Amino acid sequence: IYHERYVEGRWVGAQGLVYPHFDPHINVLRSYQYPFDPDNPPHDWEFFRAIDFGYTNPAVCQWWTRPPAESGEGSKDHIWYMFREIFHSQLTTEQFAQQINQHTPEWMRIQTTFADWDAGDRATLEHAGIITRRANKAISPGIQTVYGLLPNLRFFEGATISRDEVLASHGSPTSTIGEFMAYVWPPPSKDHPDKETPLDLNNNGMDAMRYLFHT
Repeated sequence: IYHERYVEGRWVGAQGLVYPHFDPHINVLRSYQYPFDPDNPPHDWEFFRAIDFGYTNPAVCQWWTRPPAESGEGSKDHIWYMFREIFHSQLTTEQFAQQINQHTPEWMRIQTTFADWDAGDRATLEHAGIITRRANKAISPGIQTVYGLLPNLRFFEGATISRDEVLASHGSPTSTIGEFMAYVWPPPSKDHPDKETPLDLNNNGMDAMRYLFHT
């Protein structure tokens, strides 16, 4: 399904998707649809980062923005934009931190950086000047939160800074957008007849996104 949808560009159905209402025609913005230049987003908007650590699996840092609440656009119906992301395996935490700082300009005031719980990795980021907030990692409630917000989430098609060719060679998603087509519930079984938690695969961008919106 992932290959058909994301590589071949065919919008085909799939059983068991966690976010079946994700629609690339709505949720994904092509370059001509960008409401701002991703290299120079509006300086007065609010900025957030969301981080999921990894090495064999990709390390992910997402940059999100929204209009400021006082502008009148920041209502409960406002649109969130993920305009930049690191999505790469085989990065040490030091390399990861260096890339995060490299792609966060000095003028960009990050409101909060939500991160996975690993104390050592968070300490390494802090040493590099990246202060993180420990995320709420509750999976089921977090999925419900993102599920409800998804109609208001937009992902820039070109957000990923550098395509990970190792992931691509393994047929794995190379971006958060790609994970939407591969993040699934386990098939029902006698022991687990109902949906409980998704398969622990293709979820690094999914987890980072959940940390932001459910913390």
